[in-house]
Amino acid sequence: MYRGNGTEQVQLKREMDRSGTANGVHNGAPCSSLMKPRKQSTLWEFYQDGHDGSEALCLLCSDTVLYQHDTRHLLTHLQKRHPVEFSNLDNEAATEQSSGPMRDPGEKALEQEARMLERERELTAQLRRAQEQEARALERERELTEQLRKARDQERKAAQEQEDRALEREHKLMEQLRREHEQEMRRVQELEARVLERERRAIEQLGMALEQEARAIQREREALEQLRRELEQDRRALQRQREEVGRSTDASDANLDVQHHEEQSV
Repeated sequence: MYRGNGTEQVQLKREMDRSGTANGVHNGAPCSSLMKPRKQSTLWEFYQDGHDGSEALCLLCSDTVLYQHDTRHLLTHLQKRHPVEFSNLDNEAATEQSSGPMRDPGEKALEQEARMLERERELTAQLRRAQEQEARALERERELTEQLRKARDQERKAAQEQEDRALEREHKLMEQLRREHEQEMRRVQELEARVLERERRAIEQLGMALEQEARAIQREREALEQLRRELEQDRRALQRQREEVGRSTDASDANLDVQHHEEQSV
């Protein structure tokens, strides 16, 4: 909300006080012949009286000044904190005192009212311009807020898209790793299967070889058994021949002995 600076507030109060003076009132109270001196009445253009009459609000700096119905503190505050306004206050009092003969009060009141209306129009125009500036500032603030919201939305959207792309890449990478793992497992299983098949075939071949060797050994055993039987038969035949030869030899020896004995007998 627009608030004029201290100088504008003082000028507005000054115009209002002049209007009230022209209409016979000052700060909401009727004017009398026992009015304050010009310097003191002009002093109140820079202050706003409090409710209890013990303090006043400075319209230039918004400080609260204690005065206890004595304007010395108000003058001191104005002199120390606002020397330019205090100097103008002295100049206005001197100008008022050195002015020429008084004009018609009605004419003076009309001039003051015209100046007050002109000043009011100026203040109204300033207020309107200030409100327009404030409206433009608010519009600009809304635009900046909207731009900021859009920027945040875009940033959030970009971050979400980036996160989605990262998740998608991670998903694709995991899927690729899974396929590679499955392929590797299939290759390993196929290799193991081929190795097992070769081992099985080798075992079968070994079994066949052992079986053939067993049959060969069996044939050799049978052949050896047949040879043994044949040798046994030959041995028996030789034994019989030996016995027959022995018997023949014994018979020959016996005949020779008989012959020899017969020869000796002769």
